[in-house]
Amino acid sequence: MDIKKGKEYLTKQDLQQHSIWIEHDVDELTYAVTGAEDLPENIGLNDLRIRAYFITPNGIELNGYIIGLKNIYCIAIFLNDEVIYLNKNLYKDCLIAIEKINKITGKNLSVKDFSPLKFETQIDIKGFKNIQGEFDLSKPRTDEERLDF
Repeated sequence: MDIKKGKEYLTKQDLQQHSIWIEHDVDELTYAVTGAEDLPENIGLNDLRIRAYFITPNGIELNGYIIGLKNIYCIAIFLNDEVIYLNKNLYKDCLIAIEKINKITGKNLSVKDFSPLKFETQIDIKGFKNIQGEFDLSKPRTDEERLDF
């Protein structure tokens, strides 16, 4: 891996420049992935941050990123200059995040408006494929999902 500058927090601009980022356990910084050579052999799937497009059940389109590849428990949504996290493990924080989304958008959304969020990654690296899935705040993670990483 080339020497790259790590980021403590990802911004919308970071994800516009690079569609995949990886968090390293050693320094807890996140680094841009430009190709397969940037991914360690012992990669933890929850270490990935992948640009994604989201759509709510009522058709609201959002941009952000998913955290992980399997059993996704957390996403980030970009609104204006803010990054808003929705983490299934922190349900009360999700309610606060949805209130923040409502203030920014002027809407009156609830958990059901994010259940499920359909997503598709927007990977632009040769040799990598996009994935589609659902992130459902109304379904808490099971113990099996928590242990399957």
